[in-house]
Amino acid sequence: MKFSIGDLVKRILREAWERKKIVAAVYLVTAFSFLVLAWVWPRVYTSSSVILVDQQDILSPLMEGTAVTSSSVIDRAKMARQVIFSRESMLKIIDAGEFFDEEPTPVQMDLQVEEIKSKTNFSNSGKNLIEIRFSDLDPERAFNVAKTMTSIFVDDTIKAKQAESRAAYEFINNEVNNYHKKLQAVELAIKEFRSRNIDSSAPGSKTVTNDRLLELKRQLENINLEIHSEDSKLLARRRQLSGEGTGISSSSLARESALNQRIVNLESRLDTLRLDYHDTFPDIVQIKSQIATLKKQIVEEIESRKTGAYEELKEGPIYQEVRSQVLRIQTNISTLKSRRDQIQKMYDKEAETMSKINAVDAELAELTRDYTVNQELYQDLSRRRESAKISMNIDLENQGLSIKVQENATLPVVPKGIRFAHIILAGLVLSFGAPLVLVYGLSLIDNKVRDEHVVTDSLMLPVLASVYYVNTPRERRSNYISSSIMVMIVLVVWSVYGYAIWLRMNG
Repeated sequence: MKFSIGDLVKRILREAWERKKIVAAVYLVTAFSFLVLAWVWPRVYTSSSVILVDQQDILSPLMEGTAVTSSSVIDRAKMARQVIFSRESMLKIIDAGEFFDEEPTPVQMDLQVEEIKSKTNFSNSGKNLIEIRFSDLDPERAFNVAKTMTSIFVDDTIKAKQAESRAAYEFINNEVNNYHKKLQAVELAIKEFRSRNIDSSAPGSKTVTNDRLLELKRQLENINLEIHSEDSKLLARRRQLSGEGTGISSSSLARESALNQRIVNLESRLDTLRLDYHDTFPDIVQIKSQIATLKKQIVEEIESRKTGAYEELKEGPIYQEVRSQVLRIQTNISTLKSRRDQIQKMYDKEAETMSKINAVDAELAELTRDYTVNQELYQDLSRRRESAKISMNIDLENQGLSIKVQENATLPVVPKGIRFAHIILAGLVLSFGAPLVLVYGLSLIDNKVRDEHVVTDSLMLPVLASVYYVNTPRERRSNYISSSIMVMIVLVVWSVYGYAIWLRMNG
């Protein structure tokens, strides 16, 4: 069964009139309950301030490019909470707010600290903004506490900034001193190393030694060639003397000497051809055949002397000349070998010197590299130390601190949150609405038939006619009196509300 809004309003008003005593009682209770609630509702005043903070690590710009510094997201509201809620700060806040008339006990102090914490709110109003809010029943106390909190946070941040600047300077200064000591140690090590290896570490010693090695190597090669040549001569002369037991023919020795000379010439030509051609080249094959033939002729000549075909005496002048040549050649060979041994010793000594020079250069290069790296770091840190010192001096003079009060705390005039006017307005509205809702609810649960539509729709019975109740003159007088009383009740309530509002506005 559905009712129109007009029918529903009529039904509610009719039920309210029938239960006018309940409506009046509920109206009075509701109205005065809200009035009492509005009168005793505490007026909470909130004072707030906004602080601009640029929290940048001092070491980050100073150590940029030299060391890796950690970075993290900073919750500035949490930072402010930690600073202001410290024990030392809370004591200052309690003194500024004058919460106690006499010396409080430790328990009272702790309770008051917790109460202040519950009334304080911190929030990040922007990227670098912190808002500090404090609420209290006393507007002046709220202002003083908020102002004190702001001052404490700003002062503590300034001190922390100064301490951070000093710590950064001391850190970099310690690093500079450490690298200075490293430089001195490396310088001393280089000096001692050069003193121990004064010959090997002298400038140009490697070039001189290398040139000396090349010269000695060339001398060794030349001496070996000379010794080889003298050995060949000695072999030839000994071949000439191989037949001295039966006599030596001067003509035989002359022929042998000529054959040896031809062999030497052919071997020289053979060596020249081998520089450009292989051994299968026709000219090389022909020369090798000629050399073999000549050597065979020399052997035959020597064998012929051994058979005694020649009768020339060994005391002949040619024999004596060849023997003298053999002795001279042997002497030259001995001299050359002695000289070769001496040069070889000199070469070995120079090679050892070169090896030592290379080792010295390698170690000296390592020491020099350490010195160069430490020197670069030392110079860079020295410049950064000067920057840190300037930053520290600026912070000590409060010239470079990036913190300031964006909005100062003010004395609150209007309380925050639900106020007296809100509750009064709610009382005026709900004092009328509550009785109507109550009687409408009662009408839904008493199961009385109040409209002909109930009979037709719910009971499915036809309605022949409906008769409305007609008041008697006495009932009309009674209703008039009841209406007057209810109007008077409303006027009394509104008068009391008006008086309460006047009292609140006038203190």
